[in-house]
Amino acid sequence: MGALDALDVILGSAGDIANFAIGYAGWRLARARSGNRGARTLTFGSTTVDISHLEPEQLADLLRRLEAGDANDDAVHS
Repeated sequence: MGALDALDVILGSAGDIANFAIGYAGWRLARARSGNRGARTLTFGSTTVDISHLEPEQLADLLRRLEAGDANDDAVHS
């Protein structure tokens, strides 16, 4: 492999990396501007609940309570 071939490989890879970085940054900006924070509903067993209005702390508390309730239900059925 000559020096020009090595330079071509390096520059070609650099272009691919730069294109990926620009695409990724654009995707992140688009997601940040959309206000989409993730799932809109939570399904637990046969119940589906709208969670789009919850703040992250409220959602974490809800999930902890559901998990604790599920663990208690398992203990009762054992």
